[in-house]
Amino acid sequence: MSTKELERLEREVSEALELIPTLKGEAEALRQMARDVDNALTAAVREKARGLVVIDGGLYVNDHPKREGNIRFEELSKGERVRRVIRLLVQNGRIGSAFVIPQESWEGVSQVGRQEVLEECVAHGILAFTAKEGASRELKAVVYGE
Repeated sequence: MSTKELERLEREVSEALELIPTLKGEAEALRQMARDVDNALTAAVREKARGLVVIDGGLYVNDHPKREGNIRFEELSKGERVRRVIRLLVQNGRIGSAFVIPQESWEGVSQVGRQEVLEECVAHGILAFTAKEGASRELKAVVYGE
């Protein structure tokens, strides 16, 4: 390695070392922002979402009708998760509102579960949208529950 190359590398190392304190400060600021977001979401769940709790950053259900204790939200059936979203809308005065059900979630809801979701939506004036590309690739609306 030539002397010039060695000097260039030493300068780069020196410049990089000078950046370390700034980068450490920025990293800590980002970590604090993440903690602030986590705290805000936890407070919102505590205040607005009866039946849900946040434990160690995870969302849990604590009022399952058939299971004891805290159950991770993602362990619920797809239909149960959709019904809980509707319940949260109703509990928080979002009557007449709308939300989107991801198609993969809707496909995972049983026929009985779909009927229950439909009845909840109709009873509370909530619109639920989902979409699936058909063979014809044409968009058409199918309305349930009128």
